[in-house]
Amino acid sequence: MANGCKKEEQVKSFRNSDKEEYRHFNIQVGEVFIQAEIAATPEEREKGLMYRDSLEPGNGMLFIFEKSAKRRFWMKNTRIPLDIGYFSTGGALLEVHNAQPFDQVGVPSRSNDVKFVLELNQGAFRKLGVRIGDRIILEEITAILLARGLNPQTYGLLVENPKD
Repeated sequence: MANGCKKEEQVKSFRNSDKEEYRHFNIQVGEVFIQAEIAATPEEREKGLMYRDSLEPGNGMLFIFEKSAKRRFWMKNTRIPLDIGYFSTGGALLEVHNAQPFDQVGVPSRSNDVKFVLELNQGAFRKLGVRIGDRIILEEITAILLARGLNPQTYGLLVENPKD
């Protein structure tokens, strides 16, 4: 069916567009497109944006978790002031917090339903016009995980049967 074909095209497009181990992807948040590095494995999530001196405008890091939970992001060894956006299981932006370089106290979410976290340069959510309630497209996240060779079902995302 068309949806299965579309998803296969998305996966091929993601694979063809990424030269660094399928870790950078163009994702849509509301009406805005962001070049995001994906942190989906425990090792990638642990390292995050540590030891970086800068982050290009319009770029960020999307953390994808297997389960939703209350989250706390800290800035250990992170030199860049960041905005931390917490997204629900359904992909909606719930809250945005400022985080200061090297802060090890952490920025806790208020929500217990955080499945995705997007880090951008501090002030970028406002500057780009990304607002509370804007959504990431879960089908894109599924396609990204498939392109990375990861099982979306491990992350609680459904994979449509391409034969339907």
